[in-house]
Amino acid sequence: MNNLMSAGIHDAPRQSENAHVLAGRPLRPGSRLEDTARFSDDVWRLAPAIVQVQERTVVLNFPTIPARFRPATKRLFYALLCPELESPPGEDRPAIASVRTAFGEMKRLLTWLDAQWPADRIELSAISPADLDRYNRHLLTLFPHRDGTREAARAALRLLWRWRIHLGNDQLRFDPLDLDGWSEKRTQRGRENGTDRLPEGVLGPLLVWALRFIDDFAGQVALDRHRPKRIMKRHDPAIYPGEYITCVNDPAKALCEKARRGNGEGLPSHGGCLPLACRKVTLTPQNITAWQSEIVRIDGRVASRPTLPPRLRQLLESRRAEIVEFLTANGQEAVPA
Repeated sequence: MNNLMSAGIHDAPRQSENAHVLAGRPLRPGSRLEDTARFSDDVWRLAPAIVQVQERTVVLNFPTIPARFRPATKRLFYALLCPELESPPGEDRPAIASVRTAFGEMKRLLTWLDAQWPADRIELSAISPADLDRYNRHLLTLFPHRDGTREAARAALRLLWRWRIHLGNDQLRFDPLDLDGWSEKRTQRGRENGTDRLPEGVLGPLLVWALRFIDDFAGQVALDRHRPKRIMKRHDPAIYPGEYITCVNDPAKALCEKARRGNGEGLPSHGGCLPLACRKVTLTPQNITAWQSEIVRIDGRVASRPTLPPRLRQLLESRRAEIVEFLTANGQEAVPA
């Protein structure tokens, strides 16, 4: 540990309560800065700064952060969002989707910390190497087989160090990377793929054709909103809408069919659905809304008082992480953090 506990604490300028958190960010056509979230708001809605039309609801919901850590969390995420503030040397401001992901991980850390610390400890600068060692072990308990999830959680925590110039008395006193055992060694997963690449003589014409296809047909593909209804009236392929998932049933591949051991009913069993593993699952806007409502419900239970028993809290946090991972794997970034 070379630089452990070596950073001094410096005052950060107080932020105006009326400051627009998206000031300096490009906004969607039709969005006005004066209508966007202000620093004093409990919920920061970030959708106006997302250009992609498919993005729906991206919010930073600060009431889900323990009250004693809320001011510091607001300062951190205002710094991450607002290009008008000075960036630390070598740091670029993250995309909105990355900010939302970091917020979810920061909430996980601070909720855990709230249950560990005495009530009179309120400054994040009091985080110690021992705290982070325990949190690292907590992540291993929550996600024993998800290296990427644990890595994302640790990366979000380092924001307290990397953006400390904006945290004043709450800035972290040491870089977590200097802690023994903070970073995990990746296991070797098989040998490098030795398959020969396509020769340039083949790959070149393919790229030319692909680019021409994009240029020739850009903007000419008409989307028919009624087409899914017509497809669902057909029997092949079979489509079964559910509250949380929409099943495109293929008896030869569906995991629920295999689990029923030859039951010839001919319909998928949503009760035995394994959406994280089954490739016969798709999502409609209604499904996404249902998952998002479930995330909000879980957040409400985790933030409730009195504090939940540790095992129940762990189960809820694990379920939330699985839902977020599922939505992300299906191309959905609009997960409430």
